[in-house]
Amino acid sequence: MLTLRRRDGGLGFPRTMRDLVRWDPFRELGDYRRLFEEMEMPQGQWGFDIDVRESPEGYIVEADLPGFNKEDLNITLQEGVLTIEAERKDEEEKREGDNFIMRERYTGRYVRSFRLPTPVKEDQINATFRDGVLRIELSKADEVRPRRIEVRGAPATSGTTGSQVTPNAGGSRNKK
Repeated sequence: MLTLRRRDGGLGFPRTMRDLVRWDPFRELGDYRRLFEEMEMPQGQWGFDIDVRESPEGYIVEADLPGFNKEDLNITLQEGVLTIEAERKDEEEKREGDNFIMRERYTGRYVRSFRLPTPVKEDQINATFRDGVLRIELSKADEVRPRRIEVRGAPATSGTTGSQVTPNAGGSRNKK
């Protein structure tokens, strides 16, 4: 079956015979190919999912890194930028006569970096890794932590002007 398309790309009824062009499905795939090329990350570097939560005391970062060991991780903080790196090395065992039918597990370097909104205490960063989840706790620097300010009553001043009202035992007020 021959599918016809207008030269201007429309699918409606062609106005003249010159408007008819043979449909080429690969020409339309070019748009999708360009879309995927724009989404590609630098070769050899892939991301992973993270959550960042803020509390009055600091930040908690949790990253999903299944299949890694703690020795595969490298965490740095430089000039307010937290970088998490994980590297999975190719553990392919070459055996005589074995060939991959399918191979989807990526080996290489995974990297995520982001700037923290406020300064943190660099000497009080704790990182734990359990069941494929990396948890990093960062304490905010003291100068950016919210501080509760207590409101106290003002001291009584002497020499008040006007009359003072004091309650008496009967509940009525008398002027002094």
